Amino acid sequence: MIISPKRIVQEGIVTDIENPTEQIQQNGIDLTLRTLEIIDHHEIYLWKDWWRKIQSRKTYEPDEDGKIFLLEGVYDITFNEYVKIPNGMCAQIVQRSTLNRTWNFITAGVYDAGFENRVGAILHVTRPIELQIWARLAQIVFFQAEEGDLYNWIYKVWSPS
Repeated sequence: MIISPKRIVQEGIVTDIENPTEQIQQNGIDLTLRTLEIIDHHEIYLWKDWWRKIQSRKTYEPDEDGKIFLLEGVYDITFNEYVKIPNGMCAQIVQRSTLNRTWNFITAGVYDAGFENRVGAILHVTRPIELQIWARLAQIVFFQAEEGDLYNWIYKVWSPS
């Protein structure tokens, strides 16, 4: 079952929302662009019990109007909103239909109970696009969940910047 986004904000599960009137939607909370990076070089090792990545990143700086022009490629984005998921919930990021209509899309995994940090996703640019810092690109939707253990992995304390 989807949990009311108004309840999520009232309980402080999502904070750092610039404009609640615009960002709180019917089923989710709009996420706004904070930073955007491209991975210049990466090697990813996936093993049975863990993974490791080695990478170098380039951060895209906006122009004086807060805009970033992107060519085709894959970008790592971080959103402004801070999330602290309690026991009994999980969340997923889905792209806004506005972005979908530009033929560009976002992918992200599931955020487990116990996760606490700014959330991020991967932006797949298939057609050149201009983005502005604080643009609403995706929504985070919360669900009831019966988890085994709370999330306690690298991204709980990791920060990209």
